[in-house]
Amino acid sequence: MARILVVCHPRDRTLQDNYILHALIAPWRARGHAVEIQFGWARRPAADLVIPHIDVTVLPPDALDFLAAYPNVVNRRLTDISKRRISANLLQRGDAWSGPVMVKTDANHAGIPDFVRRPPPPRWRRLLARGPQPLPPPPAARYRIYDRLADVPPRVWHDRSLVVEKLIAQRDGSLYVLQQWWLMGDAVVHRSQVGPAPVVAGPDIVRRAPVAVAPPPELLALRARTGLDFGKVDYVQHDGGITVFDIATTPTGRSMTGRADMMETLAAGLDGLLARGRTPSGVEAAAS
Repeated sequence: MARILVVCHPRDRTLQDNYILHALIAPWRARGHAVEIQFGWARRPAADLVIPHIDVTVLPPDALDFLAAYPNVVNRRLTDISKRRISANLLQRGDAWSGPVMVKTDANHAGIPDFVRRPPPPRWRRLLARGPQPLPPPPAARYRIYDRLADVPPRVWHDRSLVVEKLIAQRDGSLYVLQQWWLMGDAVVHRSQVGPAPVVAGPDIVRRAPVAVAPPPELLALRARTGLDFGKVDYVQHDGGITVFDIATTPTGRSMTGRADMMETLAAGLDGLLARGRTPSGVEAAAS
């Protein structure tokens, strides 16, 4: 039996069931592993494996200090998943690119996870002390697509929260295809989803399916470069290669229905991660 510590952001109160990790915990416990979910980093219990499930773009310094106390940490080196760190397709004003472009947030998932976990500014704390208040709207969640780089509004180039990226698409007839590479340790699952618009997501998806392919060499190189142990990579196949859009270290799924085989495959990847380190660590271990 192994001791697995899942560490979430201190502003979270539960590990919501739309997270893929939530679906993996039950099979791990069924195999006899002890899985503890902790919110914040005030305690440092002994653990054979630590899984940081901190749904923000850049891990905060306190979280990094906490993780440094443990020798076996999932995604240890992958502490920043901003577009400026992950994407190789970003454009600057005046670049020689004649195709369409997309404006998106530098932060993960339109910056919404960061927004909801950010402490409110002093003015809002004073208002909240008087009772419930309407919160300001989160950052815009919709992508903006332009036919040419020259069409991007000037304000975008002055906004460090936004990036401009080449719009590179994989097509299936009139539809658009998004490839997804899910992994937990050495266990990997490939899936694709298809929709009518360049952003293949949400209710616009018309088809999802598993894909029986070997990981492209570019994905293996990405994993080695970033230290990705658990998560999801969104990419497309284009001109004989692949283009990576995003890495998610706290991936979600709208529904686990029909994904039992996928969850079983990913859950089995725990064994390889546990094998990397067999000495429990943490403040409580040192004191015992």
